[in-house]
Amino acid sequence: MGYLSSGYAFNGTPNWEAIKARFSKFSLQGYKHKNSDVTLLDIWRPHKNVQKHFPFCSEPVLARHVEPPLPKSEVASTFDDIMDILPDGEERYGREWLTLPLLISSVAGLPTFAFTADDDVYNYAAYAEAGRIIEMRCRLDEYDIVLMNDVFNVMGIEIDEYDVQRDDGNDFLMESLKALKNVQLKPIVKRSGDFLIYQHPMDVWPAKWGNATELMGFGTFDPLEKLSTDFENTFEYHPTTSRSIQRSWWKFW
Repeated sequence: MGYLSSGYAFNGTPNWEAIKARFSKFSLQGYKHKNSDVTLLDIWRPHKNVQKHFPFCSEPVLARHVEPPLPKSEVASTFDDIMDILPDGEERYGREWLTLPLLISSVAGLPTFAFTADDDVYNYAAYAEAGRIIEMRCRLDEYDIVLMNDVFNVMGIEIDEYDVQRDDGNDFLMESLKALKNVQLKPIVKRSGDFLIYQHPMDVWPAKWGNATELMGFGTFDPLEKLSTDFENTFEYHPTTSRSIQRSWWKFW
């Protein structure tokens, strides 16, 4: 697993104090783009044996790491059901994967874009607004899962150049997916090449926020490479020191 990035984005300044209060046991770092309204949240579980933190490179925070109460969502529950059925789904994305975007959007008071992607294991993004997951896309090995209008479309993937014949003859798996509410099975999608790195974060990123490749480096092997030059650190909190820092946006570092 390489090129991992995991975090959250907003098109404005979130309620940092509310986020700090809700995630008081986590380290938080906020970044504001110098030429747009895009603001990023890096959130991670601090470990006493890890001295150096690389921005947005920590394993994603999971719902089980967060104290209740957590938001309830039929969409989030259905996604968990899909992951229970697909091979390696629960191991890859765990339970309540879509709960965190809902929670952070609610606490931040802004629409929230969540992303976790690398060049191998993860290719996921979601957009939450007003207590709903509006759009979500993720890949799980030979399957693509796309949420649109509260319906999950599950598509098998076949890559031509590997000359591997898919076998979706697992009747129990297929019937189990068909039995889920708001889940549709789509025809197999044939591809002529490998997946683009960060494909789903690029697909889900709100176009009105700007160009995802230019702002975030999505679709390249250098995601967030320009973090230190194009963004400034505007908020910081670490539970070990109970310290929070609110920086003025014009003070570049």
